Amino acid sequence: MKQLRISFSRSLCALLMMLLCTMLYTGCFRPAKAAEPETEEEGLSELQPLLDAAPPEDMEGMDLEQLTEAVTGVAMGEYLNSENGFSMQYPASFSFGEEGGTATAVSEDGQIHMMIESMNRGEGLSAEVIQQAVMMDSPDAKMIRYDESGCIRFDRVQDDGSLLIDLYVFTETMVHHVSIACAEQAEASLFTYLEYMIHSITTNETELG
Repeated sequence: MKQLRISFSRSLCALLMMLLCTMLYTGCFRPAKAAEPETEEEGLSELQPLLDAAPPEDMEGMDLEQLTEAVTGVAMGEYLNSENGFSMQYPASFSFGEEGGTATAVSEDGQIHMMIESMNRGEGLSAEVIQQAVMMDSPDAKMIRYDESGCIRFDRVQDDGSLLIDLYVFTETMVHHVSIACAEQAEASLFTYLEYMIHSITTNETELG
């Protein structure tokens, strides 16, 4: 009888161990699913603000690449300064002008003003120096870095409630500065384009004479 009890106990322990292993494998140690690649729908969501602002006449049958090309062709213009090796896209509806090496653009309603200038870096004109100067003038300024384009962005609210955005792009020899002043009531319109504008920035020092 004693041997029978020992045999039964061992069988019960073996069964419990098998059930426990099964639960652990199916619950805790089940291989994780691989991350799914970014879908075209996710890329489309990034483009959606521009589609809402300036939809192409015929979008039927277009893939994401074709749609991007079509909508930017309608919604965006391009500023290119080959002398300084700097380019950036901006809303095509803005009135654009250039004088004395400084470019300006104004929205149709006059609520958004943009200025673009390029300066030789010289000695000591670094990202750290500009950051210190901005923070001394506006301690509450918000700073954002864009590693892909090398852009540093400062957002600050002015006394009249308007938003001032300064973008600085550094190359070996130049500092490119984009300043955007936006009335409070026009911020939604600006943010439709802003991230796209920033990511469109390119610099090319081989263009420099």
